Amino acid sequence: MSKYSSYKEHQLITESWRKFLGEDKIPKDWPGYYPGINKDLAADAEEKDEFDRLAPARNARIEAEIDAAGGEDNRDELLGIQSTLQHFINNAPDQVESYKIEWSTEIEKLEQMKAAGEAAYNAAIAELDS
Repeated sequence: MSKYSSYKEHQLITESWRKFLGEDKIPKDWPGYYPGINKDLAADAEEKDEFDRLAPARNARIEAEIDAAGGEDNRDELLGIQSTLQHFINNAPDQVESYKIEWSTEIEKLEQMKAAGEAAYNAAIAELDS
């Protein structure tokens, strides 16, 4: 099937997850993006310069998200909830509402965390551009 898994029983899950995540379409401002993960996005030297210029803004977003979540482990847990919610939206839309009700407190914290991260990112970009 592919080169990603040597365990046949997990291979299909792994490939499906990689496709779901869209590893070939990672946005440049995403905290986990780095040049080289996607050769099409990182091929241009000008893009690399822009990526390097935005590093402080990405770091500010991550730090704000960690603070808003109450720690790095909590941030990771909230991002996992976000991934699960996105999976339901994409693959089981009839279950989205029940998931949102069950995890309403965590989803609210996730939204607050994302808002804090976005505000920190935008403030850092404004500072870089001034």
